[in-house]
Amino acid sequence: MHSPPKPPRWFRSADRSSRFRLDRASGRLLPPDRDGKPAGETLVLYASGDIIWERDLMAFLREGPAEHPFGEVRRLWAGADLVFAQLETVFGPREGARMWEPEKRISYLTDPALIPHFVAGGFHLACLASNHTMDHGLGPIEFTRARLAAAGIASSGSGADLAAARQPALLQARGRTVALLSYATDDPNSNAGEKTPGNAPFRRQLVIEDVLRARQKADLVLVSVHKGREFVDFPAPDHQADCRAIVDAGADVILGHHPHFLQGLEWRRRPDGRQAAIFYSLGSLLVDYEPFLSRAELALFRRSQQNNAVFRIELDGQGVAGLQVAPVRQTADWRVRLETPAEAAQTLANFEWCSHPLNHERPCTKFWVTGGPYLAIQYPSIWMHLKRRPGYLASALRWWLREETFRLHWGFFFARETPAWVLALRAGSGRLLRLPFQRLRPPAPRRGR
Repeated sequence: MHSPPKPPRWFRSADRSSRFRLDRASGRLLPPDRDGKPAGETLVLYASGDIIWERDLMAFLREGPAEHPFGEVRRLWAGADLVFAQLETVFGPREGARMWEPEKRISYLTDPALIPHFVAGGFHLACLASNHTMDHGLGPIEFTRARLAAAGIASSGSGADLAAARQPALLQARGRTVALLSYATDDPNSNAGEKTPGNAPFRRQLVIEDVLRARQKADLVLVSVHKGREFVDFPAPDHQADCRAIVDAGADVILGHHPHFLQGLEWRRRPDGRQAAIFYSLGSLLVDYEPFLSRAELALFRRSQQNNAVFRIELDGQGVAGLQVAPVRQTADWRVRLETPAEAAQTLANFEWCSHPLNHERPCTKFWVTGGPYLAIQYPSIWMHLKRRPGYLASALRWWLREETFRLHWGFFFARETPAWVLALRAGSGRLLRLPFQRLRPPAPRRGR
C-alpha cells in the first residue's frame, strides 16, 4: 500500500472545522463518516490546478532542463498511482495554425518543444477541455492527444465530434479500472457537435448519462469540470447543484478548475453509500498570462500564482478514504514549489474558509457577494471588444441583462459589511473597478495551532 508522507507541522492548522477531521497520526483530512481505516487496497491520486503556457514561460523553458517547472512537486507525488493535470492550453506548431474564433480576445497555442517539460512532470491523466482548447481548432487537439498518448498520458474532453469528446480516458491502477470524463463550460463557440469538433459541454443530463455509462466499464469515475467564474472564491449555487447531482449519479471525485483561485471542497455521500469529494476549483499549478491584459486582470493573475495546492486523494472500496493538502505556489523563475509554513498556514485557512459553507444541505450563496473580481475583469474585456467591434454592444447588453450579472452587482454594492459605493466615497475616487481587490478575506491562521 502506498504509505502517506510524514505530515508537516503546519498541517495541523487545518484542524478547525467539524467537517475537516484531521487524523494527527498521518496528517490526513477525513470525511465526516470515515474513521481513517482503509476499506481494502488504497489507490492514491494526486490532483492540481490549471497549467497555462504563455510567451514568457515558453521562452524561459526552451533554454532550461525539462525537469525545471515541476521538479519539486514531482518528488512530492513520486510513486503515486495516478497524477491528474488540467492542461488548459494545447500543443501545436504555429506554422499554418488558424484561430477558430478570429475575434477572440485571448488565444493560446503552446510550442511543442515544451512537451518534454510536461511529460517530465510525471502525469498520467490530462483534461483537454477548456475555454482555450479550441483556440486553433481540431489540429492542435489531435496533435496534443497523440503526443501525450505516445508518452503514456491518457486524455479526454475534446475531439472531432461530440461522441469523441464524450469518450472517457480509461486506465488501470492497482487492479482497478479508472475512467476520466472531462467537460468545459457550455459555449456554442467551442462545443463539439454531431459533426463538428470541440469540447464536451458541461450539461447536467449529458454528464450524468456519461457517468452512468462509465460506471459499467470502470471501478472509479473521475469527472473533470472546467467551469466557473474566474477569480471568485466560491462556485455559483446552480453549479454546486449540478455537481451534487453528478456525484449522486455515480462520480467518485469531481476535479474542478477554471476560476484560477483555490476554491473549497465538499464531502458528499452517494446514495449507494460510497464517499465522494467535489473540488470546485483546484486553483492554478503553473500559469503565464498575456502582457496586454488590464491592470485588474494582471493583478488577479499574479495573485492566482500563490496560495494554491496539490491534493493527495486516497480511494478505497468505499470511495474517498481521506486526503492530504500540500500548499504550493509559483516562483518568478517558473517553478512550482512547496510553500513555507507561514505561506501554507494562510493557504489552509483560506481553503477551510472556502470549504465550510459548501458542506451544508442548502446551496452556498457566497458566490453572490464575492464576485467583485469577476466583474473587474469583465468591464475591460467588454470595452476592448467594443473598440474593435461596435456590433459587440448587443452581446454586452445581453450580459448586463442576465440574472447572474444583476445579482453579482447587487451583492458587490450592497450585500457587504461596508458597501462598495461607501468605500468609493471614502477613497475619493469613482473608479469602482479598483474596489474588487478589497474582497472578503478569510480569517488569519491562529497562532500555535
